Parts: sequence; C-alpha cells; structure tokens
Amino acid sequence: MSRDRTRRSILVGGAAAALAGGTWQWLRRRVGLAERRGPGRLLPFITPEDDFYVFAKYGFPEEQPLSQLQLTLSGPDRRVSVPWAEVLALPSQTRTLTLCCDGNGFLPSSMPLAGDIARNWRWRFSAIGTAEWRVVSIKELFARYDVPLVGPCLRSSARDGEDFFHPIDSILADEVVLAVGMNGGPLPHLRGFPGRLLALGQYGVPSVKWVSELGSGENVPASWRNLETGTSQYVPVQPVAFVTSPVEGEVVHDARVEVVGATYAGRHPVREVRVAVDDGPGVLAELLEPAQPFVWSRWRAEVALSPGRHQLHVSCVDAVGRYSTTSSARAPREPDGFGGIHTIRVSRA
Repeated sequence: MSRDRTRRSILVGGAAAALAGGTWQWLRRRVGLAERRGPGRLLPFITPEDDFYVFAKYGFPEEQPLSQLQLTLSGPDRRVSVPWAEVLALPSQTRTLTLCCDGNGFLPSSMPLAGDIARNWRWRFSAIGTAEWRVVSIKELFARYDVPLVGPCLRSSARDGEDFFHPIDSILADEVVLAVGMNGGPLPHLRGFPGRLLALGQYGVPSVKWVSELGSGENVPASWRNLETGTSQYVPVQPVAFVTSPVEGEVVHDARVEVVGATYAGRHPVREVRVAVDDGPGVLAELLEPAQPFVWSRWRAEVALSPGRHQLHVSCVDAVGRYSTTSSARAPREPDGFGGIHTIRVSRA
C-alpha cells in the first residue's frame, strides 16, 4: 500500500471533514510543523536517532520482549525459526547509509499524518537521514541456517502487517540488508526493533521494519508487479538537493550569503550541486563529504544578493548524468518520489 493510499484510508470522520472544508490547520497540528520553513542550519552528517524520521503505514506494533521474538527463514523444502537474540549475536558490519522516504520534498499538504504513522516529519525535507547501521547480510544468514536462497524474489513480512517482494539479485548483491543496530546502539523500537531491512539506494518503501519472516523462492503477486517489467517493485531514489539555510521567507542583511543544504541520489553519488539566484547561471557548491554510493553529501555555496526579493534554486546531477528536474511539489502516485528543484524565497534588506 502506498503512502498516499494509506493517508486516504485514514482520513475519515472529523479529519476528512476538516480537509474537505479547505483548511489544513488540523493536519498542521497533527504533523507539528514547527520547522515547516526548514531547520535554518547545516544538518549533521549523522542524523541523531531522535531526529530521524519515522513512517509506518500500518501504525506501530506493540513492543515485545526480545525473548518472545523469532525470525523465520524459509525456502524450498526448508523452514527455520531462529530466536532474534541469536540473530543479534551474529557477525555484522557497520555501514553508513542514507534512508529517504518517497514523500521527502513534497509540500506540507502532501505530508502523512503524524502520531500513528509518522514522527519527526517537521518540514518538507525532514524525511531523509543518515545513520551508522549495524547490518547482517541476508545471504549469509540463509547460508548459516542452511536455507536455500533462490529467486525470483525474497518476501519480507513484518509484525505490523507489511509485506514486500524483493528481487533476489538485490539480496545476493547485499543491496538489501538486515539492520540490527543504529548509531552505536540497538535498533530502537520505532525504527523496527529487533531488525529491519534497508534497501540501499531505494526509497523507504522496501525497507520493511519489525521483520518477522524472510522467505525465498517467492513469486510476485500480480498486484505487486511493475507494469513495465513484470517484476517486483524496485524504487530507486531520484537525484535531489535541498536548502536547509537560509529558510523560506528569511530576510538577510549581507550582500553575500552562505547557502547550505544536503543532496542525495542513491546508488550513484551526486557529483555537482548548483545554486542559482533568480534566473542567473548558478554557483557551483562545495561538497562537504567525499561522494560515495548510498550516502548523502552536505554542501555549501556563497551567493551575491542585491537588495530586494529573490528566489534561490538548487539543483544537482549525479555521477551518471541524472539531473534533478522541474517537478510538481505535490506528491504523485507512488513511489515516484520528489526529484525536483528546491526553490526558496529570501529577501535582502
């Protein structure tokens, strides 16, 4: 189920009436848009757990003791249930990876409801973050317990009722991994404790949380198939760059203004970010981190502003030539994601 369809399914009663009446005040209160214009600063490279966005289509399952939780691995002619405590003790590695929701970048009116399904979604570009994840290879997990890992797909099932079908090639390439820790600690409950998937370079849709079963040799139901390829869903991130300071509507006083933000393009790192003032040619930004796959980069640029009102436009291009493009700021049918050019309005006094 998509984020849009989930949102539609829960907009009932008074909430639906409020939205139909043309006011978004109820939604704004639920989402808590204290930072709806932006954070006004350079974001930390590693997102603190308390600031990392959360989205759960079906709500958050109840917390359960680790001793009561098991992970079931299944394949042709073999099915094994492993205590999660045992899985957490398996060999792992720490990887720095960015996770991005396909709703990241859309207008507040396209944000999901807070509370039961979303947390920390404070402004348009809150639904992206980078963490140091402790991960276990799924292919090594299946090998350890002698469970066949075969195609065409791996099905992941979770305690919140989520299912997803992953192309087996992404599992064998370790581009879908099992995360069991975050930023040096255990995986918090809201992040999917005791284990969640991370689909590298894809939007968050396939990164199933609260995993309870992984089953190989699955065929994709017709309702899940990509209409063009006939395969399971693969939802690669589109290149995007966004401004975190200055913020929308800010009044600045200096003739030269520092502009900062972040950029991400999934598998292929961003090679260039440009900031344009009004219809100008654009200034090449400095990337503050080495470009690498599956990890964002922060950037900074300095632009000259004459007195008056201006628009700042930020765009990017990745290592294989994919550009961020003019895009609707309202969420399309999923899981297209926002790959648009971020524009903010500022004034120089």
